[in-house]
Amino acid sequence: MNAKISIKDKALLKRVATECGAEILGEGSHELYAESVEGFAIKPKGYEYPVVVDKEGTVKYDTYRGAWGAEAELGKILAKYGAEQTKVEARRQGLTFSESENDEEIELEIEIEADGGW
Repeated sequence: MNAKISIKDKALLKRVATECGAEILGEGSHELYAESVEGFAIKPKGYEYPVVVDKEGTVKYDTYRGAWGAEAELGKILAKYGAEQTKVEARRQGLTFSESENDEEIELEIEIEADGGW
């Protein structure tokens, strides 16, 4: 499954990014190649410029098609953030889930019981 991710929980992003080996730069004005961006920034392993989450939750970065940082590194962070955010929401709704993860993917199975209304 592919999903567009909007980052709203900066504490969760900080935890996930740290687990993935990214440097936490924090809030402020951050320089990308062609622009300055305000927001919360991390710097994944091997990145020339930071990845910045602006106040709307939009992720902004510049890797020059991978020359300034492997897009796969950011992909791992965003995938893990999405999975962790999904687990937070599942717990909030009292749902149970199972998880498996390897270097290529994260798989979540969320159990939803039908309420008999079908």
